[in-house]
Amino acid sequence: MSTSNAVLFIDNGGYNIKSFYLSSEDAVPHFFVIPNCVGASTHTGRGITGQHIHQLPHYHSFMVRRPVEKGFIVDGLLQAYLWEHILQNFRIDDESTVDLWLTIPFAPPRSLINLLHILLTKRFAFKSVTFMSTSFLSLVAYSLGEKSDTTDRKRSRQSMESGEERSTVMNGTGLMVDVGFSSTTVVPYVDYLPVYSSIVRIDVGGKLLTNRLKQHISYTQMSVMEDGWLMNYVKETCCEVPLSPSGLLQDYSRSDYKDEVRYYLPTTSALMPLGCREEELVARLKPSASTGGDSALQVIRLQQERYFIPELLFCPSDVGLDQMGVSEALSVGVFRRGLLQHLPLLRPFFLSHVCVYGGTGRMKHFRERLEKDLSTEPSGGLIEPKEPTALLKDIPTEPLNSCHLLELIPLYGALAVLRGAQGATHRAKMEERGRANLMGNKSDLERLTAALARML
Repeated sequence: MSTSNAVLFIDNGGYNIKSFYLSSEDAVPHFFVIPNCVGASTHTGRGITGQHIHQLPHYHSFMVRRPVEKGFIVDGLLQAYLWEHILQNFRIDDESTVDLWLTIPFAPPRSLINLLHILLTKRFAFKSVTFMSTSFLSLVAYSLGEKSDTTDRKRSRQSMESGEERSTVMNGTGLMVDVGFSSTTVVPYVDYLPVYSSIVRIDVGGKLLTNRLKQHISYTQMSVMEDGWLMNYVKETCCEVPLSPSGLLQDYSRSDYKDEVRYYLPTTSALMPLGCREEELVARLKPSASTGGDSALQVIRLQQERYFIPELLFCPSDVGLDQMGVSEALSVGVFRRGLLQHLPLLRPFFLSHVCVYGGTGRMKHFRERLEKDLSTEPSGGLIEPKEPTALLKDIPTEPLNSCHLLELIPLYGALAVLRGAQGATHRAKMEERGRANLMGNKSDLERLTAALARML
């Protein structure tokens, strides 16, 4: 699909910023992914951004400052600094000719609207801005390959009733589950429109899990409260979602049960800047006289905590949060509030079209646990995410290699809006609801507010 204006897409996540730029002259999009933070280290200094964060010699006492808290931008100057880094990477000298596509969470507070107004009209000068949600873009990505004729719809209905695997979302209707860094959000969609009154947000995400792991290790073994980046990597490497929490508790209650993971901290920074698990130690670091072997390395021993910290996604009450878990939100929460509580006949269809995305959703056994919890429902099932190989044909994707597929689904959805077969229809709906032309005058704030209201 050709575009008359250059398009800059920014998925402003709490952990990473995923972006691409499509100029009006060049039909090939260019991708760029950076952490949504600025780091500081005692040996490197302050102001570490972009890919430099992934190239440090070691991460002891490496601290970061993030412009996003609980999914919302709270530090406009820091966020603008990171966006300028993206503009420099794409060599955008004059943003007044660029249409900005920006993802924001649902129900932004008034303070965020005012902050966006300052950023988009005072700090930058984009030609227009189109607000969109990651759930809508992910729905478009999951809908790739959908068939629209009557025969294929009948076949898809038969496969749903017979329990066969579903590969796409039908008719833009399903439950979108965003398991992100700041929170977990369940958004039901009907014909690509969000059922706003039935959205469920859970204040548990990757950041809370990392903080709980830091606190537990600091209390039981050694102080790691200033090693947030390192502990987040330990969480991703060692933690996994338990398939049977009650059975696991019984196992750990036995004195003869041994299930321990040893994680060696980056004492020898040149060879292992983020450390490694015990089974990787031989390949990473050969014992020598200079290091004294593995006895000279600091080690963290992880036992039941590597299971029960991810369990907070399914049982937030374990840490005193009076909220439902992700499985309960899917099977009960969205159908007991708002419009969906009056439409019980849609429940089986929704539960058969559950789509998961977000970086925290890549945690080991998360998908299997969610499928197990939904297996009690007659038609419960998750749709398998797939990389859109047809859209990515002849496009350099090396900048995306550091991200998991679940993190890139909104980006693929935005790419499908621009280049997919049904992209024109999706783009018309998206711009009708969330586009605001920026004129550089006082009425820009009203335009932004109206666009955000229409997006819902």
